[in-house]
Amino acid sequence: MIQSIKKANLANKRVLLRLDFNGFWRLKMVLPTIHYLLTKKVKKIIIIGHIGRPKGKISQKFSLMRFKKCLPHGVELRENLRFDLREVKNDLSLAKELASLADIFVNESFSVCHRKHASIVGIPNYLPSYAGLILEQEIKVLNKKFKRPIIYIIGGAKVETKLPLAKILLKKCDHMLLGGLIANVVLENHQMEITSTKVHLPVDAVCYNKTCAVGAIEPRKILDIGPDTVALFSDVIGQAKTIIWNGPMGMFENKKYQQGTLSIAKKVASSNAYSIIGGGETIFALEKLRLVSKINHISIGGGALLDYLAKNKLPGIEALSKRS
Repeated sequence: MIQSIKKANLANKRVLLRLDFNGFWRLKMVLPTIHYLLTKKVKKIIIIGHIGRPKGKISQKFSLMRFKKCLPHGVELRENLRFDLREVKNDLSLAKELASLADIFVNESFSVCHRKHASIVGIPNYLPSYAGLILEQEIKVLNKKFKRPIIYIIGGAKVETKLPLAKILLKKCDHMLLGGLIANVVLENHQMEITSTKVHLPVDAVCYNKTCAVGAIEPRKILDIGPDTVALFSDVIGQAKTIIWNGPMGMFENKKYQQGTLSIAKKVASSNAYSIIGGGETIFALEKLRLVSKINHISIGGGALLDYLAKNKLPGIEALSKRS
């Protein structure tokens, strides 16, 4: 059982706070935790975190210093943890160094809790450790018993991690809608039980400047789902009591291929189902349509969201449980 910072004696303590800086929206979501710590008269807040994958190379592109202006006065911000290769190697010498800076560790990086990194699973070996307000809420929501029918919408890239999780989640849901690169790979390699009535794949797609039936498109050339697929997916979404969505339906970074994702976002937002959304581009689609308020839970996690729902545990959560 993880302990919330609400249970910690914080007065006059140095607090080491772990954040994920991949997107200003994540920083905005955790600001209440920073303010909560300040109201508890902590001695000092030291923020550690990462952005991107610099692979141990120091560069301005991945520097965290640009975020300093977003933080309350007096909060100390350390540089990108991933400038040090010991972070991703879970080197306990780094964990010990970081732990020496503080009296208490607070993890507010649910989005990285599926990683066995030094700042996630290492630091709790050396400090009393607590879940931040957002991480605590994430676990509370994801541990709920979801009403059926349960529908997963999975898109985007990162196929090597998402596909194995999708296979596990298929056993826990009533329907699964696949888009993005993961749909391309499944269609090309038949890497899921695509004959299952649970799995719904694109039937038409946008390929460069035209819409075609999926069978007429070369593998991995699907750039967005087509109107027939939007209609098919919308019908399935209409049956849901719970919707969990991670990842866009196409090459969302290109405006020409955003329509499929935006159409699905409108359908999810207008549904009466309980909705959980995770992943930067998925959330951006809802923000673009000003529909974020229509979603029941915005998850700070992308891959970690699917990982937790598939396995009901994450290394970072287990580390907190041992040292709370």
